[in-house]
Amino acid sequence: MTTARPPAWPVRAAAVHGRRTVVPAVTGTAYATGTGAFTVDPDDTLVPGFVRRRR
Repeated sequence: MTTARPPAWPVRAAAVHGRRTVVPAVTGTAYATGTGAFTVDPDDTLVPGFVRRRR
């Protein structure tokens, strides 16, 4: 049996937009694996070119 903390654990209960949730604490290591960029053609007739909708 170990006394080490797991890589993630709940810190406290919370509510977001009326929905019950928890606020987690997370430990560990992460590495940047890439980047992304969007370029919009100024002559694009559908400016801004695309619409990002939230689900």
